[in-house]
Amino acid sequence: MEYALIPGVTRENRIPGTGKTWHYQINSDGFRGEDFDTTEDRKRVLFIGDSYTFGWAVDQDKVLTEAIERELAKPPYDLDINAYNLGVPGYNTFHEYQLLIQVVDRYAPDMVVLGYVLNDAKPQQNGPQRPSVRYKYVTSWLFAYVKEQINYYIFEGDSSGRFWVG
Repeated sequence: MEYALIPGVTRENRIPGTGKTWHYQINSDGFRGEDFDTTEDRKRVLFIGDSYTFGWAVDQDKVLTEAIERELAKPPYDLDINAYNLGVPGYNTFHEYQLLIQVVDRYAPDMVVLGYVLNDAKPQQNGPQRPSVRYKYVTSWLFAYVKEQINYYIFEGDSSGRFWVG
């Protein structure tokens, strides 16, 4: 995993240009919302995804998992489920799969719902990649990194080939 959410974090965010705020908290397992109760004998549904599943810019009572729990508790369904929000902003399908492998035994879900968005098929874009990932197919990642830095800082990113190292 490239990164995970920090357990115990609580934030208030302002939506630029609107004056509106939204709040979120990260539970002790590193996921959005209150701590998950895995002792109850209720059906468990894991929602895995990125910022859409997480509920970016949405207060806790408006996120998908909360709405699903409320709606399924009403007639004609009358279902009492635990919907766990395992959404992490910036995750792609690879991260979501790795996350599922890590948590499936702990939460023993009855169902897993994948919140898929088209950009989930792309490599992670919201943070720096570890050298072992970025230079995975380069014989010497250190050489590739140094070459990139020389081209950028000494030759000011000139890609004409006149001054390109490598």
